[in-house]
Amino acid sequence: MRPARISLASTAAAALALAAAGPALAAPAPATPHTEITRADPAPRGGDAEFVVTVEGPAPEGVDSVVVESPVFDTKITVPKKDFDRNKADDTTMPVRGHVRCDARPGEHPVQVLLNGTGKPAATTRLTVTGGRTGACAAGSPGPTASTGPAGASALRLRPGGREPQRGGEAVFTITTDRATLDAHDALALRSPAFVAPVKRLSKNFKEGKADGWWTDLAGMVRCDIQPGTYAVDLVAGGGDEEEDSPLESVRFTVPKAMDPANRDFCAGPHAYKEVVDRTSETAPDEDGSEGGGHAARAGDGGPGTGAIVGIASAAALVAASVTYFLVGRRRRRARKRPDESW
Repeated sequence: MRPARISLASTAAAALALAAAGPALAAPAPATPHTEITRADPAPRGGDAEFVVTVEGPAPEGVDSVVVESPVFDTKITVPKKDFDRNKADDTTMPVRGHVRCDARPGEHPVQVLLNGTGKPAATTRLTVTGGRTGACAAGSPGPTASTGPAGASALRLRPGGREPQRGGEAVFTITTDRATLDAHDALALRSPAFVAPVKRLSKNFKEGKADGWWTDLAGMVRCDIQPGTYAVDLVAGGGDEEEDSPLESVRFTVPKAMDPANRDFCAGPHAYKEVVDRTSETAPDEDGSEGGGHAARAGDGGPGTGAIVGIASAAALVAASVTYFLVGRRRRRARKRPDESW
């Protein structure tokens, strides 16, 4: 029996084919681009939690959407590629807002980012859900249960829709609470190392919302001399002057580095906050005895407003100037008369 002969040419061709196919078969899957998600401020049930997702570099090929999900969100958030943005470092960024369910349990919960909505999480963070309720949850909140925690807790959040509070400007917060809390305290106050001074709202000046909820908006003046960064804001009972008071609620807000020209001019000028604050604003802090928020007497509330006070002061100054002019003129005319002339 003759041994089989194998052509050297065919053997070499087969070896070359295997060598060419080998790397293709062993090529690893494309690496997931480095992705980060910021940690949001604590949010009440029924509130919104805001995040920023950053994907390193320009929008990667094959990534058509970014999905952010959490067991405490009403629904997952999908950001399509057309809504991707870019920062100064040429990274891909996108703001994301999740709505917290009314039946979420207070405490920390996971939040994850999925590229194209599938696969392993590209980034994770955690969200703290507070014991308070706001929005639709405050309007028709269920009674206390094991999953929702105690009902009626106070909640605090930076009023949505505006820019980050700048130095020399005001930070406006929305406070929601219940009747029992207001009955137990004469006032609630906001206290922060970023504020010029604590600001308070008298309990009688809270507005009634739906169901058992009560709410108000309250503004604190951001100091000119603080460094940009993140600062705590505490909701406390009373006037906010007692440092040892335990906060009913606490959140954090960011003071940006940027400043508008008006805020920059104010911080560079000689005026104090008390000289320029608009006491007629509904977000202005209360003083003892004030009604309806802001200050004790507003235009249209039966007392003189800011414009009326300025007008009264101007009129008084005009009268004083006129009297002075008359007396000086009379004295000069008298000095010019001869001694033998009579008046």
